[in-house]
Amino acid sequence: MNTVARLRSDGVLFANLFDEFSSPSRNVSVDQYGVFYSNTMKEGVFSELSGNTPMSIVNNKDLKVYNYFDELTGVSEVTPPAPSGTYSIVSGTKLPLFGTGGGAYPPSGWTGIQNASVDDAFLTIALPFTFYIAGSGYTTTYMGSNSYITFGSGSTAFSSLSASNPPFPKFMFGSGDNSYQRVSRFAFGTDYQRIRYEGTAATSGSVGSPNIVLEITLLNPSIMGGRNILELLVGNHSRLSGLRMVASASTQYATYTLAQNQSYVFEGNADGTSWTIYTGYNVNY
Repeated sequence: MNTVARLRSDGVLFANLFDEFSSPSRNVSVDQYGVFYSNTMKEGVFSELSGNTPMSIVNNKDLKVYNYFDELTGVSEVTPPAPSGTYSIVSGTKLPLFGTGGGAYPPSGWTGIQNASVDDAFLTIALPFTFYIAGSGYTTTYMGSNSYITFGSGSTAFSSLSASNPPFPKFMFGSGDNSYQRVSRFAFGTDYQRIRYEGTAATSGSVGSPNIVLEITLLNPSIMGGRNILELLVGNHSRLSGLRMVASASTQYATYTLAQNQSYVFEGNADGTSWTIYTGYNVNY
């Protein structure tokens, strides 16, 4: 099927074939209109209206949309750009999506990467985008068993933790001599990479019975206006006095007070050399 459509500046979809709810397409003559509803679209995949931004409708893969401001003249197909500013930082606490305690392993649709109690180790997790911290861009992060993530290299450091130990750019989430039992990851296209950590504030723990639960989401800067954003959702946490910061290999950028059942947003500038941490915020996506 070769479906052609364009979005007028008044918000009306002009099409010769238009299906609002993904049922089999129905014929619409060229002088009829389908109303353009936002609930027919997948949030986070399309870009907001602007004077020169095309839209992408995803509930019907055969529907092609062209420049919306071209109302009466012929159209030429364009490729929609990557979403820009689709996701936003909002006020409010959000709990871990898969529970504040032990959850199913792996969560539905996720990939499990750790399912045994391990002390002083790290896991390598690829990012489907470049994330910037301390002036450099990275496409890999390392989830440490001691409740931190690092960039540039993984680390097994567990004692004398500080802004310079481990000696890599890092985020610390109540770090100490902890262990993990279950770790899973989920990537939503190139938009974000989410990591679920289930661990224990000790050198070992029982699989499925964590007392530290974290869901860490790193977002693609291209959908956050060029900012580097990390969302932290905290469930149970038995080492609230552990190290809490974002830092370079040697210098702390920002710290925060850690609490159970709380959410945080770490917001960095374009090269990740300046950071602000918001308590009681989350990312709307």
